[in-house]
Amino acid sequence: MYQKPGYEELQKRIEKLEEETAKYRSLADFKALVEKSPDLIARFDKSLHHLYVNPSVLNATGLSFNDYIGKSNRELGMPENVLELWESALKSVFENGQEKEIEFNYKTPEGDRTFHSHFIPECYKAGVDETFLGITRDITELKQAEETIRKSEEKYRSFVENFQGIAFKGYENFSADFYTGKVKEITGYSENDFVSGRINYNQLIHPEDKERVQVEIKNFSSSSKKATQREYRIIDKNGNTHWIQDNIQKLYNEDKKMNGVLGTQIDITDRKQMEKTLQESKELYSTIFDNNPAAIAMSKNSDNKLIEINDAWLDMTGYTRDEVIGHTSLDLNLWVDPGQRDRFAQKLSRRERVREEVQIRRKSGDITPFKILFEFLTLIFLLQNIIHSFCNIFLISSQIS
Repeated sequence: MYQKPGYEELQKRIEKLEEETAKYRSLADFKALVEKSPDLIARFDKSLHHLYVNPSVLNATGLSFNDYIGKSNRELGMPENVLELWESALKSVFENGQEKEIEFNYKTPEGDRTFHSHFIPECYKAGVDETFLGITRDITELKQAEETIRKSEEKYRSFVENFQGIAFKGYENFSADFYTGKVKEITGYSENDFVSGRINYNQLIHPEDKERVQVEIKNFSSSSKKATQREYRIIDKNGNTHWIQDNIQKLYNEDKKMNGVLGTQIDITDRKQMEKTLQESKELYSTIFDNNPAAIAMSKNSDNKLIEINDAWLDMTGYTRDEVIGHTSLDLNLWVDPGQRDRFAQKLSRRERVREEVQIRRKSGDITPFKILFEFLTLIFLLQNIIHSFCNIFLISSQIS
């Protein structure tokens, strides 16, 4: 005879029905999630056989759903080197009940690819790890990006380590987010002195240059220029003066407003000293060559073409500068006795000095006797005294009365 279930029995049935409903709802949710995932997702049992694979697995391998179900990766022919890595990870998940992640390379029809697998134990109410999920993602592009970044970082590190200047990110008030490179060598202070604000770079700028630099910074900030360069002096911690060249580029925020600068600073003190020395040499050259009352010409040793003459030489011969430069003395028909010129050339080829009396033909055709000096020099000259040039000096020191 049928008896109505008691309250307790009815409660148990309801709880069981709720568990089954929750289980099927969970399975439905799981399926809806993994079916659309681009990741390769599979469920395994303790014997490492497939219980489920999502469509991404099938698309990646070209196998069917039935090809996978009930089979292990070993039975499916996974390469031995990858299989060992997988099986070791899977066994660890079952034994320890802890998630496990691995990376491996795998040859695909598109070439070698890099994958990341994440193994997750699934715990049921009974507390037994009966199955686990394997979620695999193609991270080839990510690894390539990481490699690109790594190489870029190496190049940057190499640049910073070998850069003989300072690299910085700063602002109009001379504060800095970073200040790295040859900071100690150039300024006498540490990088942290500037980044922390203990030392403001403006304090180092030479008093005679400070106002100019501040005006240049203000003008650059308000201008449409994206980059600039400036030169000025600083006084380091030990009181030494350095010439500095700034190379500056503006930084912008999302609103396209200036938000600081990136720049480099190079110690150009040696260059400035060389420029000063060169200027002094030019002034000396002008004194001993351009302003010399003796007629002086300079020709290349290789082809004897005239490369420089002073005004006294032009006055004495009657030619203009354009008529002379790039021509030889033979082109100009200066020599009354060309054989005399050939003998001089032979002596010069032996680095011998030539001091003779010769007859020179002016542009007008007039022939005048002169005392001349030929010298092979290595840069500049002062009458008969060698100073420096890799050329021949043709010096007409005086006209013979």
